[in-house]
Amino acid sequence: MPNMHTIETSMTMKPLGSILEHECPDCGSVMVLKTSKYGIFYGCVRYPSCEAAHGAHRETGEPLGVPAAKKTKEWRIRAHNAFDGLWKGDSRCMPRRKAYRWLQTAMNLDHEDAHIGRFDIDQCQIVIDMVSYWTKKNGSPDDWRNVTKDNFDSLWSGSVKVMSRKKAITAMKHALGRVKKDSFDFERLDILDCKKVILRVAELRYGTDSEL
Repeated sequence: MPNMHTIETSMTMKPLGSILEHECPDCGSVMVLKTSKYGIFYGCVRYPSCEAAHGAHRETGEPLGVPAAKKTKEWRIRAHNAFDGLWKGDSRCMPRRKAYRWLQTAMNLDHEDAHIGRFDIDQCQIVIDMVSYWTKKNGSPDDWRNVTKDNFDSLWSGSVKVMSRKKAITAMKHALGRVKKDSFDFERLDILDCKKVILRVAELRYGTDSEL
């Protein structure tokens, strides 16, 4: 049973006014933990002369990444938008945890530093370029859906049928972790879903145990 005292201690909120270890990216002054109607954040002590702000974890007050100037923040947003497409949205091709492991390995960083909130502009540009290359190399969601549909259709049509279309749909729903009443629509599959379907088709047709 977990030690409740340890859990409570680990989630202790930093007091307002706590000083951030990093200096203000805009003017070099101190940044302290503040509060607003939108929640807690780190703000420059020279406000309103300096309006620099940096995000804080809403439950602990810990800084979210490393403070950066406006241009670096903009590049971090671009990098995050590119990277996040690997594990969510239409182009999702791997689980979130695997995506961060990929980022850590590709950038040759340890676990603590493998966060875009800590990256400089050059690192952000590298992430964007790597994701773009990886996506082009591995195909678009539509490419994967077309291949997946061909694989799926081979189970119930053609010269070597394995099962009825109804049973094939049920098998694919099970592979995707969906319940019986859920619909099975190729247009709604992301890349990770497509991989699961293709692997399941291979298992049903050939009894293989491979990995995409």
